[in-house]
Amino acid sequence: MASKAVEVKLEPVDNQRLARLCGALDENLRQIESALDVTIARRGGKFTVRGEQAQRAAHALEHFYDRASGDLSVEDVQLGLTELSSNSPSQKAEGPQLLTRRSDLHGRTPHQVQYIESILAHDCTIGIGPAGTGKTYLAVACAVDALEQGMKVVISVRPEDIRLSETRPSGDNVLEGTVHTKVFLGESVDFEVRINERSVLSRAHPSLGTRVGHPIHLSLDPEKCVALKDTPE
Repeated sequence: MASKAVEVKLEPVDNQRLARLCGALDENLRQIESALDVTIARRGGKFTVRGEQAQRAAHALEHFYDRASGDLSVEDVQLGLTELSSNSPSQKAEGPQLLTRRSDLHGRTPHQVQYIESILAHDCTIGIGPAGTGKTYLAVACAVDALEQGMKVVISVRPEDIRLSETRPSGDNVLEGTVHTKVFLGESVDFEVRINERSVLSRAHPSLGTRVGHPIHLSLDPEKCVALKDTPE
């Protein structure tokens, strides 16, 4: 037998709050639907929810509408749903506060607090759990926290992913060095580039004819870089 529909009327109607509640292209509503296995239909400030957990979804809509006086991202909805399902209101004293642009970013459940503490205390932490429980969001927030606090890191990138050019390219993440050695490998050339006291190995096409001792620019694609904690020897 089909589940009875639950009607939710959000008042007072505020179009800006409704827009924040729904999210871009209704992504926040889709997140609630996916997490609680329900369907949500909306007309203005009136919502119709169907599914076994329709009542919980209706409560979630009311909860997030109350919070929609400010920005409400899909990550906020993910974490908020976890908080609601645990029936334990967030308490800032329960876990570390992360230094990000969000002053209220912290673990909202005991498992989230434990997850954050483990990331902060260890070089490698493996998080296992269902989608929408904040694993990736909190891990990135911990990385931002480390960056804001001035933690030193080592950037790891494959030689073929370092782009070389004789003229300075536009954009950020550009370094300037001097060609120290060149090794021809047939279909490619390995360049050893000296930047101050450090050497960087890059692999380029043989058409790049920059000679040893001449300046050269290196550009890095952030998507192909991995930041590793710099552990003193």
